[in-house]
Amino acid sequence: DSIDELTYGDERKQVSQLIVDVIRQVDYGRDLERQLNFFVDCRRAFTQLDMVTFELVVRVCLLVVKAYRFMSGKHNRKTSAFVKACLAYSHITIPSLDGAFLKLRLYLQCAQVALVNNMVSQGEAFLKSAVSLIPEVPEYDVDERAERKTKTKTEPEMLPYVLNLASFLLIFPGHPKNGPFHLVKGLLNAVQKYKPWEKPCVGKCKLYLGLVHLFAAFGQRSFPYHVSKVDSNDTLFGSNEVYEKSLALFTDTLLTQTLNQLHGIVEGKEKDRGAKTAQGELALDLVNILLSTMAMNKHSATLVVKLYRLAKSSGANAKYAERTVQNVERMKGTWYQDVIAQLKA
Repeated sequence: DSIDELTYGDERKQVSQLIVDVIRQVDYGRDLERQLNFFVDCRRAFTQLDMVTFELVVRVCLLVVKAYRFMSGKHNRKTSAFVKACLAYSHITIPSLDGAFLKLRLYLQCAQVALVNNMVSQGEAFLKSAVSLIPEVPEYDVDERAERKTKTKTEPEMLPYVLNLASFLLIFPGHPKNGPFHLVKGLLNAVQKYKPWEKPCVGKCKLYLGLVHLFAAFGQRSFPYHVSKVDSNDTLFGSNEVYEKSLALFTDTLLTQTLNQLHGIVEGKEKDRGAKTAQGELALDLVNILLSTMAMNKHSATLVVKLYRLAKSSGANAKYAERTVQNVERMKGTWYQDVIAQLKA
């Protein structure tokens, strides 16, 4: 009762940790419904403590995993209804949190738990909530409750989060009407509105490189990982001509946007050695992605050579450039021989 909006952060953290420790000790064994009711009561009692609310959602997700294990992944009508109730609890609870990244992490975790339990529509709802929240994340995270107000950049946390989200989208089933890439398209639209990425920058370029990797995986006949009993796009759309054309178009668009980001890093910063070096390193990253994921032809070979020359002129790490050349030398085929000849010219 003594905790309110005026309570300092350190005191809130200490009290929250004590409550979390108690919650973790409560275990009703196989009586999962009683366990869920306990979490409902805790949510009602500790509405002002983000740390406790976060823990409650995590515990409910673990409850779903426990139900999955009890049923060996084969839910009946009762356990299926229970899983849906747990997911509904999480969907209702997450928005009450103050921290944007607390919400984002939980939305992704809940989506993953939902997919494992073959609750595709519920998982999609969590993913859409996560994507729609990205533009609302501020450039700086300000902790007003600390004794000394702290201000930290959000981009270092946003980049790995979005890449992690993108890697999960690979195995998430496409939509029968909205297409196989509708969630990825939504993600791309959302990151454009995230304030630190409204203009070209190193972080946004790294994101695009990760997405190029993602779409290379989308082009594989069989994806590198799956969720048991869930059909991903390789099963739903594999060898489909419309899927192949859509993938090729999306990949070309993504490569164009990636190159725009790469060149935009140094716009207005021609004398900034750090920006030039970053551009060179990222150019080599893209070269190695293209070499490892795409078939070499006239277009891709020309692009690889241009990117390598850009990297060299930008002052990229010499050893990294040398290893890149060695990587090409190990590859077999006429196009790779032509590329090597131009890289060494």
